[in-house]
Amino acid sequence: MQRIPSQQQSRTPARAERERGFTLLELLAALVVISIMMFASMSVLNSTTPNRELKRATNEIVDMISWARMMASQRNRAFEVVIVPVAALGPAGSGENIVRINESADGTCRRASFTAGNAGVRRLVINSLFPNTIIMLETPASLNGTGNNTFCIRPNGEIFKTDTSAPVAATNTDKMMGDDILYRVITVGGTTTNERMINRIRINYFGRVRTEVVE
Repeated sequence: MQRIPSQQQSRTPARAERERGFTLLELLAALVVISIMMFASMSVLNSTTPNRELKRATNEIVDMISWARMMASQRNRAFEVVIVPVAALGPAGSGENIVRINESADGTCRRASFTAGNAGVRRLVINSLFPNTIIMLETPASLNGTGNNTFCIRPNGEIFKTDTSAPVAATNTDKMMGDDILYRVITVGGTTTNERMINRIRINYFGRVRTEVVE
């Protein structure tokens, strides 16, 4: 009579090894590897999130300034860009960091024309939409006369100081036109005032806007 091998007898050594399961040491090693991978992923996420916020904030501000220049040409009216700074650097700084666009009643950059025109045709609160990001004036200091950083875009695209008939004063006597306007868009870390990353927005006399990454 032929004997039929039992299931226990028919198992090969490889199959028996597979059915053995994992030892406690192997499970601990797997948990260590998973923990290291999760920590690395979180570190990358924490470093890229402020960078994405900085880029988005910079793009929003550039879009508003470019829009004001386009509308000045289309409507044949002057448009004013107003940057309202916060009282202090960092998330703990009081007040709203605002970019506001005003429309003049005509093509001039006179204060009376803006008073008679449309105020706040576009408005962006930087530190509300982007909690860890603010915009600050870098140069020229002459734009900071009233606490707000303000400049005017004429219908031909030229950049003038509001309430004047002259471009932003040039500090370099070799320049035929006014100085470039520089703003810093900054992300800050936590509740500190340390500048973590900076983009620069440069606006030249002819109203052209470009961004620069500050290393």
